[in-house]
Amino acid sequence: MEKKGSMSKYNDVEQFAYDDDLKKPKGGKKLDDYYDEEEEEEQEYDVEEAEPTIDLSAIDIFSLARHGRFEELRQLLELGVDPNSKDKYGNTIVIIGAQNGNKQIVKLALRFGGHINMTNAAGNTALHYCSEYGYVDLGAYLMSKGANQDIINIKGFKPLQGIKPKRGLFDRT
Repeated sequence: MEKKGSMSKYNDVEQFAYDDDLKKPKGGKKLDDYYDEEEEEEQEYDVEEAEPTIDLSAIDIFSLARHGRFEELRQLLELGVDPNSKDKYGNTIVIIGAQNGNKQIVKLALRFGGHINMTNAAGNTALHYCSEYGYVDLGAYLMSKGANQDIINIKGFKPLQGIKPKRGLFDRT
C-alpha cells in the first residue's frame, strides 16, 4: 500500500511514495540528501537582545485593575493596550479603579489616556462609584481633574447621588 505525503515545508522536496513495510521513500532522493550537516551555518542567538512576545489577548487587564496589579497594568499600557477598553459590563480601567477605591490605578489609566467621563452599560461613571462606595478623596480627585457631575445613569441619578436611590455619599438627605 502506498501513501503520498507532501513536504511543502521543504521547497526542494516534492511528494514521496512510501513503502509501509520499510518506511523509506521509494525512488527519488531521500531527505538526508537535502540535508548536509557540514554545510549548515551555525546561527547565533543573542538571548539578551530578543524581545519577549506577549499574547495580549490572553491577559485580562480588568482583573489586573480590579486587583491593584499596578506594575503589570502599567507594562501593558506601555505596550499600547487601550485604557478605554471595556469589559463585558462596559467598565473601563478608570471605572474599575474607582469601584475599588484605587486612586493609583485611576491615575495610571488617566495618564495613558483613559477618559474620565466614560460610562458603563448602566450609565455609571467613575464618579458615580466613588459617591456610592464612599471614596471621598478619590471622588474629589476626579472632580479636580474635570469629572462631569451632570452625567445621568440609566436609573436617572447624577454622579453625586450614587448609583441607587438615597445611597450617594454627597446626596444623602
